[in-house]
Amino acid sequence: RRQLNVQPTLTIRPGHPLRVVITRDLVLEPLGATR
Repeated sequence: RRQLNVQPTLTIRPGHPLRVVITRDLVLEPLGATR
């Protein structure tokens, strides 16, 4: 039960392809933007 608050982590070896499917809007800040 303690680990229910831990977000899942996926480790990919460098150079291996990764495909991500997004089902909702993804909001990204402009590169170099500061908060």
